[in-house]
Amino acid sequence: KSNRFMVTEAISGLNLDLFDRIYFVCLSSHQEKYSFKKGLLEDIKSLSIQNKSEIILLDHPTKSQSETVKNAIDICNIKGSIFIKDSDGYFQANIPPSTNCIAYFSLNNVDNINARSKSYIDLDSNQYITNIVEKRVISSTFCVGGYGFKDSDDFLNAYKRLSDNEGELYVSHIIFEMLMSEQAFFGFETNEFIDWGTLEEWNNFKSK
Repeated sequence: KSNRFMVTEAISGLNLDLFDRIYFVCLSSHQEKYSFKKGLLEDIKSLSIQNKSEIILLDHPTKSQSETVKNAIDICNIKGSIFIKDSDGYFQANIPPSTNCIAYFSLNNVDNINARSKSYIDLDSNQYITNIVEKRVISSTFCVGGYGFKDSDDFLNAYKRLSDNEGELYVSHIIFEMLMSEQAFFGFETNEFIDWGTLEEWNNFKSK
């Protein structure tokens, strides 16, 4: 392993050739405080994705991951299919292109994990999602922080319908809203899932 940023290590297990553009969403205040951009650009170059990557610097913190994604879509006028990747975990997978999908892993295959911090899914016999719930264990299959949307406009429309709701708006809430609108989501299993939900876990990973 190289001494990468967490955000670039998080995508290193994916087939990055699948994507036309890759957006890293960060805060302007973090760049002002830590001057991370130069190092992040070096990391991006080490993955050979510098020609299709863009760093988005937001002026203000958002209320949720969903709002962060919504802002990125608006700022860069992103059209077509998108894939959202959490920055605090690693997995390997063959991502289905241009489709509504969720990356998952099984509790039966992981040792140390904060089970209450995840969202969970139910799958039918054809691997389609029948339910998704945030922070409550309803099955042994949990989301690992990879979410595909066939069209960015579908994400935005669901976000707008839910944006007045109280509390943090998770991507799982967006997906549940779309499921209720009879938009199908496919579940695909991942390999080699590593969770970096805390600084301690990230430092333990780096020490190895």
